[in-house]
Amino acid sequence: LAHRTSPSFDFYLFSLISGSILSLSILVDEPALFILGAILAPFMAPYLGISFAAIMGSMSFFLRSLAGFLIGSFLVFLTGLVAGYATEFSSTTTYKYAHLHAQLSWPNLILLAVGVIVTTGAVVRFSRTANVASVALSYALYIPISIAGFGLTSNIPDLWPDGLVVYSAYLAWGALLGVLTMILLGFRPLSLFGYTLGGVLL
Repeated sequence: LAHRTSPSFDFYLFSLISGSILSLSILVDEPALFILGAILAPFMAPYLGISFAAIMGSMSFFLRSLAGFLIGSFLVFLTGLVAGYATEFSSTTTYKYAHLHAQLSWPNLILLAVGVIVTTGAVVRFSRTANVASVALSYALYIPISIAGFGLTSNIPDLWPDGLVVYSAYLAWGALLGVLTMILLGFRPLSLFGYTLGGVLL
C-alpha cells in the first residue's frame, strides 16, 4: 500500500496536463472542460498516502506523501497563474463557474467524501476501480487550487484566496475521511503517534 500511494513522475506530469485543461476551462468558462481536466488528472496516490501514513504513524511517509501531493497541486496552481494573465485577451466577463467552485458547497463535499471512501477501499483491495473513483478527488481538489492561481494574477474578486481556502478545507476533510475509511476496513494506528496524526487531521 505504501508503494501504491507513493508519488511518481507520472503524477506530476499529468497534474501539469490536468492543470492546463482546468485553467483553459476557467478562462473560457466552459464546464465540460472542468470534467475533462479531472479525467486527465493522475491517480491521486499521494493524497491517499496522507491517510495511510496517519494510520501507520510514520512521520517520514506522512511528510513525503503530503509534500508530493502539494507539489502536484502547486503545478496546477502555476497553470492557473499563467491563465490569469490571459484574461485581458479573453471575451469572458462573468467567470460564473470559477466563482461557483471557489465556494464551499455540500455537493462537492459529498462528491469528495464518496470519492475518498470508494478510492481508499479500492486501493486497499487492489481493485482497478481506484483509478476511476480518483476522478472525483481530482475534480474536488484540483479545480479550486487552479482557480486560486487564476484569481491571483487576474485580480478578479472572490477567487483569491477563496479558492485556496476551499482547497485547504477539502484537503483536510478528505484526508480525515480516508483515515476513518481505513479504520472501518480493519486498519488500526500502529502507535500512539498514529493517533496523534489522526487528531491533527481532525
